[in-house]
Amino acid sequence: MKYLGWCLASLSLLLVLPSVVPGAMSLLAFYFSLFTLILCIKTIKTHGGKFFKMTMSFTGIGLFIFNDYLRVYGAYEKATWVEKLSLYAMYLTLSLFGLYKIRQHKNRAR
Repeated sequence: MKYLGWCLASLSLLLVLPSVVPGAMSLLAFYFSLFTLILCIKTIKTHGGKFFKMTMSFTGIGLFIFNDYLRVYGAYEKATWVEKLSLYAMYLTLSLFGLYKIRQHKNRAR
């Protein structure tokens, strides 16, 4: 699981690069980043939240700063706020679920 955690964190960092590309590539990069976030939830039981937090932060940076379609400032003009908010909600839901699992794991370890 250690290698899985490092691979997922590295992959989420590499997925920041296609986020800058205009068009559908930035949305595909976002969806793949969400997929890595989902897979990284599996590493919480074995390594705590280290890899999940790294993956979550890389995905968040790619989402809010670099993603051509979803970034907060200077995004694609035809992207509506409803689309953006729904994709932000997907990210926040997965992040909060992962943080809940980390908290649950820490409480069991005590």
